Amino acid sequence: MSGGEEGAAEKSGFEELKNAKLMLFNLLQLLKHFYSFKQLEETLGVPAQVLWRYSALRATPERETVQKLLRRIKESGLVEEAIRRSLDEGGGWLAYTNIGLLGLAALGVAEKLAAEKKGRVGVIVTIDEAYSVAFATMLSYYLRARLCVASSRLYEEQSLVDYCITGARAEALALPHRCLSKKPRVLLVAATEPAARCLEALVRLVKRAKAPIIGVVVDREERARLVEGKGERYLVIPVLPGAGRRDSAGGSAAVGAH
Repeated sequence: MSGGEEGAAEKSGFEELKNAKLMLFNLLQLLKHFYSFKQLEETLGVPAQVLWRYSALRATPERETVQKLLRRIKESGLVEEAIRRSLDEGGGWLAYTNIGLLGLAALGVAEKLAAEKKGRVGVIVTIDEAYSVAFATMLSYYLRARLCVASSRLYEEQSLVDYCITGARAEALALPHRCLSKKPRVLLVAATEPAARCLEALVRLVKRAKAPIIGVVVDREERARLVEGKGERYLVIPVLPGAGRRDSAGGSAAVGAH
């Protein structure tokens, strides 16, 4: 193996994203919700003050340092441990009240999409449910994608309309046609069980606009399989690792975990 091939083989999923320095900054910002800089120093082998300066943009690490830190973060399991702790403290909707956890999960989805080489996401489509919107908003920031929400409260002329069953009633969903008028590459997000009940309706809305669906982010992987058919298979990315084994709002996509 040549030196170039060997270097490429050693790259972590984090390093494959276009801007590794931005990825490191985002990770440090999120990890400090779970660890002190002293704890990070012990795991990463970099002085706490230096890590703080990186996270505060008071200093910019060299490329080699960025690669080394991203690799150590991945190999140490810091992300997985942070998510595990959060799920132990409270699963289900409580998990989504932790902004650090939402961020780590969103970065995990971004990394998965980069690794799968599905191309750039143009629009994220989700349902008007609080925690799905919160997660989709953070994900749209990391992916630099537009966010469109299907809702009964946001109807406008030329909206695409469909229905889904939530509990004992049918709920109308309206998605402005202009969101998908240019037929962008779409990522669907149904991050909680209530939102996932409307996943089939979201698929129908996007298909009606003739926009390509490149993936589905869901609370549980098996739920997305229900909307596949006629030879279509979507890239399915569960939101949180291990949550499906703990409660009904689960998933299994972690940053750095493939």
